[in-house]
Amino acid sequence: MNVINAVVQFEHDLLIERTLSGLARAKASGKPLGRPAALSKDQQAEVKEKRRNNFNHRTTLQDQQTDNHARQRSRIILCRITYLL
Repeated sequence: MNVINAVVQFEHDLLIERTLSGLARAKASGKPLGRPAALSKDQQAEVKEKRRNNFNHRTTLQDQQTDNHARQRSRIILCRITYLL
């Protein structure tokens, strides 16, 4: 049983190594990593400006016609942005 566990652990380590090397290669070639933004740069700037003027985050994001999930993610991000202002 110990031999099988050792082989499984070795395969797991190889998987992690291949994943990290693939991410490093993609990052080095300039590919964007992570989830695409729900809002364009112009929309993000508009939302930030509205938040600076104390608009409600819900109405601000409803104006952008995003789905509920994107609004929830953006609300968390907007709270962080507002905190940093």
